[in-house]
Amino acid sequence: MRDCTVGNSSERRGMPSCNDIVNRREAKGDQDSQISDGLLANKLAGSQLFILPNGGKIRIKTSAKYNDETSVGRGGGELIINALIEKVNATDTVFENLFVNRGARIEIVFIDGDDSELLTPLNIPLNIAEGQSKNIRYRKKFGQTTSQVTGIAIQARVPIASIREYKQIARLEVGFKPN
Repeated sequence: MRDCTVGNSSERRGMPSCNDIVNRREAKGDQDSQISDGLLANKLAGSQLFILPNGGKIRIKTSAKYNDETSVGRGGGELIINALIEKVNATDTVFENLFVNRGARIEIVFIDGDDSELLTPLNIPLNIAEGQSKNIRYRKKFGQTTSQVTGIAIQARVPIASIREYKQIARLEVGFKPN
């Protein structure tokens, strides 16, 4: 808090006007909000096609965004990881078993411009019960009918210590391990 005066007496007393202080704080808040919005709008994304052991194909699209408004530890934030697993050329049973049977998972690796890993790779279980116990969200994507599941959207949140780590990430690499 700073000492301030109200009205015309601020100049005589050599103190700032309370209105000036409030206006500066609001301007700084607007500037911080624009920086925060810019970080959340900037995302890393990728897409990769995988062939299942039985010959079916799935596509995994991933994206990562930095959210600085969640306080984790000291001044850090979190990465919001979104992955969409789409059925390209697989039977409904095989595709749905990826999310029912245990063992299948995707691994997301965070790579910088020099092809070095930055953060600990993120392992996301495809088994819905196992993932939900780790606060991972799953949502079905339907085709023309509700009985036809064409994809599963996954969202995970990972604490990250600083904005600098996020800015160093150049790309995401995705690995897939079936059952």
